[in-house]
Amino acid sequence: MKLKQRVVLLAILLVIFIFTKVFLIDNLDSSAANREDQRAFHRMIAGLRVELASKLDHTLQSPWEIAAQWVVPREVYPDETPELGAIMHAMATKKIIKADVGYKGTQLKALLILEGGQKVVFKPKRYNRDYVVEGEPYAGYDRHNAEVAAFHLDRYNRDYVVEGEPYAGYDRHNAEVAAFHLDRILGFRRAPLVVGRFVNLRTEIKPVATEQLLSTFLTVGNNTCFYGKCYYCRETEPACADGDMMEGSVTLWLPDVWPLQKHRHPWGRTYREGKLARWEYDESYCDAVKKTSPYDSGPRLLDIIDTAVFDYLIGNADRHHYESFQDDEGASMLILLDNAKSFGNPSLDERSILAPLYQCCIIRVSTWNRLNYLKNGVLKSALKSAMAHDPISPVLSDPHLDAVDQRLLSVLATVKQCTDQFGMDTVLVEDRMPLSHFTGQAWPSFPFRDLRKWVRAAGALSRRYWALFRCRVWPETCSLDKEAPAGALGWSLPLLGQQYLDILTTWYCSFQDCCDHGDCRVSNNFTGLQSDLSVRLHGQHLAQELVLTTVKSYLELPRPDKALALSFHGWSGTGKNFVARLLAENLYRDGLRSDCVKVFITMIHFPHPQYVDLYKEQLTEQVRKTQEHCHQTLFIFDEAEKLHPGLLEALGPHLERQVLENHRAESSRTIFLFLSNLGGNVINEVVLGLLKAGLSREDITMEHLESGLQAEIVASTDSGFGHSRLVKENLIDFFVPFLPLEYHHVRLCARDAFLSQELLYTEEALDEIAKMMVYVPKEEQIFSSQGCKSVSQRINYFLP
Repeated sequence: MKLKQRVVLLAILLVIFIFTKVFLIDNLDSSAANREDQRAFHRMIAGLRVELASKLDHTLQSPWEIAAQWVVPREVYPDETPELGAIMHAMATKKIIKADVGYKGTQLKALLILEGGQKVVFKPKRYNRDYVVEGEPYAGYDRHNAEVAAFHLDRYNRDYVVEGEPYAGYDRHNAEVAAFHLDRILGFRRAPLVVGRFVNLRTEIKPVATEQLLSTFLTVGNNTCFYGKCYYCRETEPACADGDMMEGSVTLWLPDVWPLQKHRHPWGRTYREGKLARWEYDESYCDAVKKTSPYDSGPRLLDIIDTAVFDYLIGNADRHHYESFQDDEGASMLILLDNAKSFGNPSLDERSILAPLYQCCIIRVSTWNRLNYLKNGVLKSALKSAMAHDPISPVLSDPHLDAVDQRLLSVLATVKQCTDQFGMDTVLVEDRMPLSHFTGQAWPSFPFRDLRKWVRAAGALSRRYWALFRCRVWPETCSLDKEAPAGALGWSLPLLGQQYLDILTTWYCSFQDCCDHGDCRVSNNFTGLQSDLSVRLHGQHLAQELVLTTVKSYLELPRPDKALALSFHGWSGTGKNFVARLLAENLYRDGLRSDCVKVFITMIHFPHPQYVDLYKEQLTEQVRKTQEHCHQTLFIFDEAEKLHPGLLEALGPHLERQVLENHRAESSRTIFLFLSNLGGNVINEVVLGLLKAGLSREDITMEHLESGLQAEIVASTDSGFGHSRLVKENLIDFFVPFLPLEYHHVRLCARDAFLSQELLYTEEALDEIAKMMVYVPKEEQIFSSQGCKSVSQRINYFLP
């Protein structure tokens, strides 16, 4: 085909691309998302009023079991909750069988155990509502009703004003309640359930109180009081009941199977007069945050933005730390706990709370849509309706409700400033995944689906043609590596449109060399992998040698008849995920973003055992489709020890030896990585014994660890991994031990964290960070109990 003819065809396809991009694809995508968001909003409004009633229509007759079953990595409770009224009724009325001092913290609280064994946190009313407080934003006690209003957003006067900064004054008990309901209205579903409750201190608490809590009770006038145990708890500042009856809020304790991990908030305040945090004077601070784990990938940064909006609406400037689920690698939600420093002064709007939003200038599309649905007084009305049936209703006064409405307009204006500066496509982020096993069906069906597939295919191919044409006509201004699509020709498109793209691709490839598989972006940079493993990975000489040797040997085989399966074992923070990432970065130009690399996190992608049959179908299909479109694939399974036995069995056929029928055809190459904490204890015990015996760490070999590690995996009763056919039939090629890290390894991790953010560091700072970690065993204190996990967050303490 002559060049002139190609130019004409390219011009036609370019017009098609522009048309489909501007008028069809974007509009179809955005309208579909908008319709789904609108339906979700109407469902929320329809179920907003929650009447507290004891009736429970559910196969599980325990309200506590239902609430525990709701919790998954990205939400505390589901979109539709018909049992919510019964659960909140139980929280407000169930008999208290034990009372103790609250968990560690700065504010007064009590830990109660209700009938049925459910833990709740009780936050008492600290003062009457007409009290006016002056002081700093972080002064005073918690307001217990903030938790409920954040989920739904007094019997005494609710019109008092806390003067001063947003976190000034004593904490308001009603703020806990209000914060809980706002979370529900915003559709975040990240706040634990909260409800108001009245308790009789004399008849309900004292008879079942522990000695530690009971020792803090006293009588002031005719009122029963207590001051508990906490950082700011003083006998001179007790919380007092009205006689014996005390008003407060109760927050449902999250299930123990979901342990929490505390993180320092990247936009936290210094709380020191005259000393600003870096974000308060550095407008480019967000760029530094984006280079730091867990904000460099995954949903955590967008969760921070959501939380900034949430905190601004309730007036909470005191979120110096936050919690997520443990060992989540940034994938779980940011949990909205401790919202009591809220609703202090309706006349004060602290704009700095929105710093993550206006410095990063990104926000979820779903959040943006929900905020727009709530303007024009809808938010105020929704909050009043949500909290109407709470036992301490009215939860908020009208000035506070009006303030929330006004703050909403400020949030919308802030986003508008960002879109004016950077454009809607940059600011509004659509991070909902279309795979049903991630979050359910994300995209509704709509007319013209076939047309949408075709124009997507044509539009994508025209982009490729234009890049190639530019490179041919103006080679000095173009680099194929940079201009070509990140994935293979067509693989970056939805698979549903692949048949249409194949026709166009066949025509294009008739006159231009092209790659029809995902391997277009395979790099297999073994030199870089060797360098990264030796320089960036610390304390893991066994993993370094074994991973490099096995992967390189496997990928250099002319016709492998089996997938390579490696199982990484060791304590959290020792580098298992890091090595998996290094493999992806050096084997594929696009690293973990490559279409030929698939990462599965057990509790994120397969959270519900009752859906294991569905998960098996989806997982098998995902593996099959990826292998069809990529001659070299990488599958990573994090938290492999938690994989359901059915899923492990479904993976078996993919790890078996295959009969190669066509000896001339190129066989595919597949690598499976299984990441697990299983066997970590036996690795640590063996290493500790060898070190005590005088052996140097570098002299430890696989022979020292292999048999004990495999025996521990097979013998484990806490996981089905060791009993699966993957292990029993020797389908795992190598079990790779990750050794526990020592003090000097943590220092190296801290150094790397500083360098990754292009920050200066001192040897003293590295020592301080290393000393922050907990070392075990208790006597020897040799190994970091968390490895290098959380080191990158700890360097924030040393930023100017």
